[in-house]
Amino acid sequence: MMIIDLILLIISSLILVVC
Repeated sequence: MMIIDLILLIISSLILVVC
């Protein structure tokens, strides 16, 4: 579960950077 949360956080960061 922890790994999934970490991946989700990274994806969110990437989306923020792109936007």
